[in-house]
Amino acid sequence: MDAEELRASAAELAEAQRVAHIGNWTFDLQTQKVTWSDELYRIFEIDHRDFDGRYDAFLNRIHPDDQLHVLKTSARTRLEGASFDIEYRIITLAQQTKIIREVGYASRDRAGDVVRLFGTAQDITERKRAEERLKRSESHLAEAQSLAHVGSWEWDLRSGDVTWSDELYRIFGLQPGEIDVAHEAMSFIHTDDRDEILNTVRRSITTKEPYSFCYRVLRPDGDERVVHIGGTIHIAGVDGVGTAITIRVPIAGKS
Repeated sequence: MDAEELRASAAELAEAQRVAHIGNWTFDLQTQKVTWSDELYRIFEIDHRDFDGRYDAFLNRIHPDDQLHVLKTSARTRLEGASFDIEYRIITLAQQTKIIREVGYASRDRAGDVVRLFGTAQDITERKRAEERLKRSESHLAEAQSLAHVGSWEWDLRSGDVTWSDELYRIFGLQPGEIDVAHEAMSFIHTDDRDEILNTVRRSITTKEPYSFCYRVLRPDGDERVVHIGGTIHIAGVDGVGTAITIRVPIAGKS
């Protein structure tokens, strides 16, 4: 590979790191110097001139509550040569908090001693925030379902997997996760209503039209509930096979 190809390859790597918000680093244990790729300077929001490569200068950028965790992880890798995969927070000069995922490895010399650590660090702040928003959304949905006594379920027609919300388990008089829904749910439905359920859902799968009807649930405590079911078929993929998502609402405590 000639000089021009090397420059092109380096430029492509730098662009890939910029897009993915991921940079690479090395830590020379003999010189005690840390070396960063350009993307890490951007992630930490530090000018090249303001970082001299000292390990404690890097450590000072880490949230005080996370510094000990990072120190212990680094020390274990130096001592044992074990790889690591950790998350920690940093605080930028603008006092913004970011969440970093760092993966590291050890490099040994011919004598087997660890002489260098190297790895990658990625800014995962937006991903973690999205995960937190999703958790809050799921929590709010679960609370709303509990208050309204509305459950939901999803049947993936490709895999055959069936998923129930926690409230749907409660409607059936069960604890969340108590049964294998795909194989046991039908046993809680009144025998006179099972054929209607199967035929209606199958017809909806064929016609792709919504469905709505009532059926009876026989709970483990002997209580019988009348439940309203309404659902739609969501098409996903070029094969035309999708997921049936259904809402069930109890409309009477006993029949």
